[in-house]
Amino acid sequence: QTGGFVQGYTGGLVFATVRAAGHAVPSYQPEAALVLVSSFLNGTLPPRDEGA
Repeated sequence: QTGGFVQGYTGGLVFATVRAAGHAVPSYQPEAALVLVSSFLNGTLPPRDEGA
């Protein structure tokens, strides 16, 4: 199941949403929050689920 959506733009801007999380992503979707923060710290986009 898709956990959210990520859109990268030129200039390094990234827009990310996490489904079913509200404004407190780490409380409601801790695994998705970890993926987002880890990706940010590594300077990469979060992985894409190509099967969704």
